[in-house]
Amino acid sequence: MTTIQLIQIYLELWSAVLCAVFAVSLFIIRKEEPKSTRTLRHIFFLMMILLIADVFAIYYRGNTTTVGWWATRISNYLVFALFIVVSMFSIAFLLETIGDHGRKIPRRWAFVMGVIGLVSLILLTISQFTDWYYYFDETNHYTRGSWYLLSNVGPVVIISLYLACMIYYHKMLGTFETLALASYVVFPAIATVIQTLNYGIGYVNIALVLSALMLFGQRMSSRSQAVREARLRIALERAKRGHADDEMLDERMRRASLGKGNIKHIFIVNPFAGVATKVEELREIIARLPEDDYFVFTTRGPKSETQLIRRVMHYFEGYKLRIYCCGGSGTLRNVIEGIDDLSKVEIGFYPCGLSNDFLKVFGEDEETFHHIENLIDGEAIPIDYIRTNHGIALNALSIGKDQRLMDAFERYRALSRMGYRMPYFMAVVQSMFHTGMKEYEIEVDGKTYTGRHPEVIFGNGCVIAGLFHFAPKGRYRDGYASVFMADKSRYIGTWRTALALMSSDMDRVSERGFMGNAETFKIRHKDGSPIAINLDGEIEYGYTECEASVVHQGLNFIIPKEVESHG
Repeated sequence: MTTIQLIQIYLELWSAVLCAVFAVSLFIIRKEEPKSTRTLRHIFFLMMILLIADVFAIYYRGNTTTVGWWATRISNYLVFALFIVVSMFSIAFLLETIGDHGRKIPRRWAFVMGVIGLVSLILLTISQFTDWYYYFDETNHYTRGSWYLLSNVGPVVIISLYLACMIYYHKMLGTFETLALASYVVFPAIATVIQTLNYGIGYVNIALVLSALMLFGQRMSSRSQAVREARLRIALERAKRGHADDEMLDERMRRASLGKGNIKHIFIVNPFAGVATKVEELREIIARLPEDDYFVFTTRGPKSETQLIRRVMHYFEGYKLRIYCCGGSGTLRNVIEGIDDLSKVEIGFYPCGLSNDFLKVFGEDEETFHHIENLIDGEAIPIDYIRTNHGIALNALSIGKDQRLMDAFERYRALSRMGYRMPYFMAVVQSMFHTGMKEYEIEVDGKTYTGRHPEVIFGNGCVIAGLFHFAPKGRYRDGYASVFMADKSRYIGTWRTALALMSSDMDRVSERGFMGNAETFKIRHKDGSPIAINLDGEIEYGYTECEASVVHQGLNFIIPKEVESHG
C-alpha cells in the first residue's frame, strides 16, 4: 500500500468518525429542529457510509483474492452511487432550508433533481457490466474508462441546479447561511476538477465533509430568530386547532363543572416537563384523594397551557378555582398568561421541571412544594408578579447568557434520557462560550443606562436558569423587583461573573455588575435590532423593545401547609 493510500485512509476514517458524531448530534435534537435539520442528518449518515466504502475500496485495491475482487467492485459502486445520492439530498436540504424561512418552493426543483439523479444511478448501474466509467485489470487495480467524465455529469448538473436555486432564492437567506450553503457547491466543484486532472487522494470526498461541517456549524450556532419565531407560532396554532377540535375534552369539562362543591381543584399537568416520573407520581396521588372536585387536564404541545386554562376558566365560571401548575417554570408562566383576572383564582405550583426557579425564594421551605397533599391544604397569599408588553413573568425577565442557555437547553432536551441534568450541563457549556454582546439602552425607574452587558435581569424571584443567583431570597411581595446588569466582560470576565452568580454570595455578585431594586424597567438594543427575551424560561423573539413593571400583590399564590411566608 502506497503512502498516498495510507494518507487517504487516515483522512477518510477520521472524516467518517466526524460525520457519525455530527449525525448523532442532529439525531439527539431532532424534535427541536426544523425538517431541514433531519435532511442534514441523513447527509452525514450517507457521507459516513460513502467514506467507509472508499476506505474498503482503497484497502482491497490490488488484492486478487475472491474477497478482494468483490470488495473493490462493491465499494467503488457504493462510492459513485452515494455521491449521486448525497448530491440529491443537497437539493432537498436547500429547498427545506428556504422553506424554513416561510417560502413555499415549487415542486419542479425536486422533480428535475429526482429525474437527473435516477438517470445517473441507472447509467452507473449499467456501467458495472461494461468498461464505460472504470474497470479493474487483472491485478485488481482501478482504471478509468473512456467514458469516465460521463459519471460526473449527473452530479455536476445537480450541483448546477442547486446553485441556480440558491441564487434564485438568495434574498431569503442570511449571510452566514448563504456562505455555508455556497460551500456545498464550491468545495466539491473545485475538488472534482482537481481529481479529474490529477487522480490520487479522494479530494471530492474530503471537500464534501468540509462543506457539510460548515453547514453543521451554521445550523448549530447561528439560527435565525425569525425562523424560530415562525416555528413557535406554527406549533402554537396547531395546538390551538387540536384543542378546538377536541369535543371529548369539552364534554369532560362540562360534566366536571356540574360537581357538588363550590371550590374546584384544577391540575394542569405538563407531561413533557423535565422530571417525567413526577407526573406519574402525581396522578397516583390525586387518584387517592377522597374529594369529588379534583380534575386533571394534560397539556398537548408548546404553550398549550395558555389555551387550556382559558377553556377551564370558561367552563368553571362562577366557581372558586385553585389551579395547580404541575410542570416547570414555563408551565407556571403559561398558565398565568391565560388567566385574565389573576385576583379571582389561587395558583399553586407543583414542581416537575428541571429548575423550578421561583420556588428558590422560599429557601429551605422549597422542598415542601414537592408534597402535593401539603400544597392542597395550604393557604393562598398575595404576591407580586411582573407584567410586560409581551406577557407575564412570575420569576424574572432576563436577556443575555441565561436566555442563550435556555435556547441551547431546547436543543439538548432529548438528552434528558441520559439524566435530567444532562441538557442543562450541555446548555451551560455552550452558552458560556458565547461572548457576543450588543449595546443596550436600559431604563430603570426612569433613569437611563447604556452599555454592553452579558446579562440583564429584572426579577421578582432570586434565581434564573436553575443556578444563577441574582438577588437575596425571600423578597416576592414588597412591590419591587431586583435588577442586575452584569459589567461588560469577555472570556475570563464572563466566567467570573457566572461563578459569582452561581455562588449565591450577593457581595460577590455586586462586584460583577449593577444591583438594585425598581418598579419599572425598559430595555432595547441601541441600534433598534430585534431582541430575544426570556420570561420564566419561555423565549419571546422578534421584539425591538421590552417594557415591564411590578404588579404589587396581584397574584394569589398557594403556600403549602406549615410554611411561613417571609416575603
